[in-house]
Amino acid sequence: MNSVNEILQTITYRDEQFQNSSSLGTVQEIFKDFTILPIKESKNGARRASIMLKNKLTGKVAEQVLVMSTSLTDLFRADKVTTDHIAGFPVFHGEKGFFVGLPSAGWVEVSSITVKEYKPQAVALEDLIA
Repeated sequence: MNSVNEILQTITYRDEQFQNSSSLGTVQEIFKDFTILPIKESKNGARRASIMLKNKLTGKVAEQVLVMSTSLTDLFRADKVTTDHIAGFPVFHGEKGFFVGLPSAGWVEVSSITVKEYKPQAVALEDLIA
């Protein structure tokens, strides 16, 4: 399959009632056989950033692009999110087709995450026996 629409049409919605408001999965999950090629600006002055998808096996670029939501476009153009972030973002089905958007909750900018070293505590064997 070389068409973005062909791939997206094969996805079965988990809940038909909410098919236009729920995520189909992440970009990486759905397009695992493709390389993500983001486009911040286009020659024709498109309002939103988009993603071209290149098939890893054939090397062909899919004819259709995957559009980013307005809020994601703003963050991407401001270099607040990277291609790696976008790979983990959800794909939605809207009135005008499929698009990549921001997660609805729980998303934290990578620069604001502090990694702490895990230090296990020793426990005596006698303390584990009830």
